[in-house]
Amino acid sequence: MAKACLATFILTLLSLSAILGTTENYGGRKAYIVHILKSMKPQQFNSHRHWYASMLDQIVQSDPSAKEMLYTYGTLLHGFAAQLTKAEAQATEVMDGCLAVIPSSLNKISTTHAPEFLGLSSSSGLWSRYSTYGKDIIVGMIDTGIWPESKSFKDEGLGPAPTGWKGACESGRRFDSSNCNGKIIGARYFSKGYEAQNPTPINETLEYKSPRDNDGHGTHTASTVAGAAVSGISYFGFVNGTARGMAPQARLAI
Repeated sequence: MAKACLATFILTLLSLSAILGTTENYGGRKAYIVHILKSMKPQQFNSHRHWYASMLDQIVQSDPSAKEMLYTYGTLLHGFAAQLTKAEAQATEVMDGCLAVIPSSLNKISTTHAPEFLGLSSSSGLWSRYSTYGKDIIVGMIDTGIWPESKSFKDEGLGPAPTGWKGACESGRRFDSSNCNGKIIGARYFSKGYEAQNPTPINETLEYKSPRDNDGHGTHTASTVAGAAVSGISYFGFVNGTARGMAPQARLAI
């Protein structure tokens, strides 16, 4: 269990790093993810966010605008993301309650492999033992977004989101709550880290500042993981058949 939690934590940090990006701004700052031990919060602070703000106030002296946190985290890990210089990051590392200060990095996206690579088979392994194919499991995808009109994301037979789901369907360019359904039950987008460190604004004629996927990679990986069955699929007329994800009954939070 401990190894599984550690692996999840590492994957989460990699995903968050991919979102925040790497380019330093003109002030020599870059985004860092500051991992905090939640239980160390001093009693004088009403919330963890106030505690994190106090940390930044102590560390950042030369640039008041850098005292604004990019994001705060409070689910799988606890802490915040902020723009720091290398010296400020080192000073943060020795503060009470700080577990790690991790520089963000830009990770190149890559495609998935075939089910055979994963060892998935209808006659043996996970697919044979769990015939519900991910029923009511919620899969969180951190990628380039999703193209909700794809037939892979139809929600026939799925019903409402599982009880206890607390996610949101966030609106943005060419994406609103109507694009979510019983398959895509949550959609968010995160661009503050990238925008804070890049002098050139996001070109919204080329990219969607929303959960909508302009690249295609997020749509591909989401359909690979949990796409519904779509019949009559071929590659320019070759290998005709039915395309489906590894867990077609699962829900998606994008």
